[in-house]
Formats: sequence, structure tokens, C-alpha cells
Amino acid sequence: MSLKLGITIPTYTWPDMDYRMAHTVVQEYSKRTEALGFESLTVWDHLTDAPGLYGGSWMDPLICLSAAAACTERIKLGTHILVLPLRHPVLLAKEIATLDYISGGRFFFGVGPGWSKPEFDAMGILGPTAGALASPLRSTALKTGTFCCQIILMSTTLL
Repeated sequence: MSLKLGITIPTYTWPDMDYRMAHTVVQEYSKRTEALGFESLTVWDHLTDAPGLYGGSWMDPLICLSAAAACTERIKLGTHILVLPLRHPVLLAKEIATLDYISGGRFFFGVGPGWSKPEFDAMGILGPTAGALASPLRSTALKTGTFCCQIILMSTTLL
């Protein structure tokens, strides 16, 4: 058995970030990660900042992975953790199916229930619970039809 390593690229923003830096962070990091032989590249998901933990906001994870797919050929691409309850299951199913197709089947799907109350407040939904994760996960899995992706549950909340 061999050890396979992946990299999570920084897709957060900061005050002096400009278009060139955003391009560098996503596309140049992705190309370099693949060139160095890593097995996978992942991104984080947050809707808002969390003062005291991280100060900036985050770029959209699925759009960042689409940009990574466009400039790489073999590296697996995934969401380290996507805050599932913040997304509508039908639209998410379409987005992840599209990403999997345009990446040539390299996408894998890591999800979590979320924890940041301001993110849930911004979306007008109740805070994270096991049910908040299970229902969209089940709906998304059913609506993808023949779409295949690896689903990784990144939370002990469901156990």
C-alpha cells in the first residue's frame, strides 16, 4: 500500500487581493500541485468570515475547482468540506455533476454540517444539526442519477 497525499489550496481572500493574485492562488497552485505529483487538490467552503479564526471571506469552492479542472489533467479535485445545508440539493447536484463531467471524472465530494451561526443566519436557515446535513445529502445523491462521485462525510454528527 502506498501513501497518497493531497493539498488544500488557499481559496480565502484578503484585503489587498486582486484579480492576478486570485488567478495565481487557484490556477498556479493547482498546476504546481499536480506537477509535484500530489494525488488530490481540495478547497474549503465558508460563506462568511469568522473573526478570531480567519479574517477574510472565501471564494466559491466549486468555481475554484472548475478553474483548477481547466488547468490540470490528472489530479483529483474535491471539496475538503462543503457546508451542505447552505445549498439547495437540486442546484448542488447539477453543479457537482457538471464539475465531475468537465474534470473528466476527477471530482470527489467531501461534506460537513457547518458550524458557523452567521453563515446559517445569512441564508435564513436554522443552525447545523444532523438532520440539516442528512436531508440535502440524500436529496443530492438521488438527484445526481448516473453521476458518480465519492462522498466523504466529514462529520461525527451523523454517527
